[in-house]
Amino acid sequence: MLDLQTSLVSIPGVGPRFAQRLKQLNILTVRDLLYHFPFRYEDFSQVYQISDLEPGQHATVQGVIESVELRRTWRKHMTVVEAKIQDDSGVIRAVWFNQPYLKNVLRPGHLANFSGKVAVSEEDIYLSHPTYELVSQSYAKNIPRESALDSSSTSIRGPKHTARLVPIYPETRGLTSKGIRFLVQPILSHLPLQDDWLPPEVRRQNRLPEINTALRNVHFPQRIDQATEAKQRFAFEDLFLLQLWNLKQKLKLAKEKAPAVKTDIPELKN
Repeated sequence: MLDLQTSLVSIPGVGPRFAQRLKQLNILTVRDLLYHFPFRYEDFSQVYQISDLEPGQHATVQGVIESVELRRTWRKHMTVVEAKIQDDSGVIRAVWFNQPYLKNVLRPGHLANFSGKVAVSEEDIYLSHPTYELVSQSYAKNIPRESALDSSSTSIRGPKHTARLVPIYPETRGLTSKGIRFLVQPILSHLPLQDDWLPPEVRRQNRLPEINTALRNVHFPQRIDQATEAKQRFAFEDLFLLQLWNLKQKLKLAKEKAPAVKTDIPELKN
């Protein structure tokens, strides 16, 4: 059964190389992973029509992959993958450099989200090196986004790399935020509800979210204020535990009895 103490190497999909990269960030257990918080979020929550895109914009589009081509540049010996994306309003190119494997990942006819910067060429605008995510028809952009999140648990459905507030984590060589998100989302979705050790009255007094809500919102918030409230809860936890430890030490010292030391008062006065 999955719990916070579960070793990540025992989770299907976490191979030795992935586990070694996680270890470089001192991430060994489910708890280590879930408490490896994002340090910022990229806002790709608004899905734009292709015809509404403007140069320099960071945006998400959702469309059907029309075609995918792979070519090599003779001058710099680079590979270029170019996909054409179509929605109801038009067509746009998406371009990646030195990622030839995308030719086999992005298949014509599939619906996908693409989040990235709108760049300008001499001929047109295009998406430069966007993050991509294949999606099913049930999560198309005409479905209200609130339906993708179950507020009664840590279950998270829907996109994790695009069309939302996307968490960006501290990374290491060979381990990107996308790789961390790839692991965090299913773990959060399958993790049983955790008992909240923080007393309800303390949470109410300080307006702090419950532990399961905080874990979900710190990684995959719907709004930035949810992420802020979640981080405040975990910061409060640290201070709360520190104060409890200090109080415990004071009580321990108060119970100690010091040996009596005989003192010659007249001699001291002299």
